[in-house]
Amino acid sequence: MRAPASFQKLLPTPPSPPVDEANQKQLGERFLKTEHLAESGDAAAIVELARLYHGGIGTAKNPKEAFHWLSRAAEAGNADAECGLGVTLMLGRDVPANREEAIRYYRRSAAHGNTMAMFNLAWAYGNGTGVPHSDAEAAKWYRMGAERGNWYCMANLGYAYSCGIGVPRSDSKALSWYSAAAKAGSADGMERLADLYFFGTGVRRDYSAAANWYEQAAAAGSSKAMLYMGYINVNGLGVSKSDALGFEWFKRSAEAGNIDGLNSLAYCYEFRHGVARDLPLAAELYSIGALRGNAYSMRTLADMYAGGYGVARDESIAAALRSRAAVVDKQQGNGAADKP
Repeated sequence: MRAPASFQKLLPTPPSPPVDEANQKQLGERFLKTEHLAESGDAAAIVELARLYHGGIGTAKNPKEAFHWLSRAAEAGNADAECGLGVTLMLGRDVPANREEAIRYYRRSAAHGNTMAMFNLAWAYGNGTGVPHSDAEAAKWYRMGAERGNWYCMANLGYAYSCGIGVPRSDSKALSWYSAAAKAGSADGMERLADLYFFGTGVRRDYSAAANWYEQAAAAGSSKAMLYMGYINVNGLGVSKSDALGFEWFKRSAEAGNIDGLNSLAYCYEFRHGVARDLPLAAELYSIGALRGNAYSMRTLADMYAGGYGVARDESIAAALRSRAAVVDKQQGNGAADKP
């Protein structure tokens, strides 16, 4: 099946067109200027030159040169470069991975006050990557970054308190750190704060407050928040009930790549929620979910093939889809999903 044009973005997209010549010239001039400053010892230019070589911006991509300049800046004590070199070594990006050395550079960068290095150390301890696993150490580094204003650390420290990971469980402290992250501009913090109000976790359930924070998280790009704004509008939770607005939010969530948003959008077309019924389009959308490996999409599409709803009736395709959905459920340890 071919997806409708408005939903082509949900499928793998072709390579971007080449950069136009005028832009290429500007990038080349920028590269030469940065190179000149870096060779004269400008610390910020050295870090930028490494980035340009890594991305092939204004010059041919050159991992060896990128690593050389990043190392030079790191050895000179540039905290951003130390953190960046740690990431390069941790991921094995352009060079062989060396997790122990990555941790060393994270520590140096953190000692120089870089809060992303603190975040990376917390992540390493939380996953046992390059260091022994320690939730307590992870929480310690999240706290250090959070207290210095890093909103990623704030949101993750809130999660640690919410689940009691590395710290005693505390709904009030989770609320406090999620609020701090949200107010600092973290989409993750906004989304998690909205979750607390939506489910009434540690606070009195407040759908109006949940809608406020989900909407802000959606504006910051959270596809999950877009999905929940759909649920909120369709069910009139803290807002006036509106199937039409719910449909629009589901559409935005789907277009942002959220598989539950995609299924909810298909469900709207299947059952006339905020839009005219369009079974062929619903089947198109479920087929996209099935191609992306979603068991719910597979099962629902199987029902449509079995009944001939929006597609030509075909029991063999229905059986194949159900079989594949069962395999996916078993792999993921899931039971059958409910309707959106």
